[in-house]
Amino acid sequence: MKSDDLNLLYHASLEFGENWLRPLTEWAAELFPEMGAAERGEISAYIEHTRGEIENYVAEHCPAARESVKRWIHKQYPWMDEDNVSRGYSQGMYYAWHG
Repeated sequence: MKSDDLNLLYHASLEFGENWLRPLTEWAAELFPEMGAAERGEISAYIEHTRGEIENYVAEHCPAARESVKRWIHKQYPWMDEDNVSRGYSQGMYYAWHG
């Protein structure tokens, strides 16, 4: 899996509004029409797992310092760009506060 593809799908997975919790396989089909169904399923499952793991980590370590959580995300997911690390932290905090 390419870092750019992972970042693109992870970014999409965090959207609120009308696309909130849209199935990742739909996002993957739209974003990566050149990929086969099996590869789209694999990247979708990986990003679903990644998103859940980050949300759980933030909830378990809340109210840990922002920078320590961001370091953990970088360590676990070295492919993730800074924008997605920040968004993952912020969304994790939202769920930690609002359940």
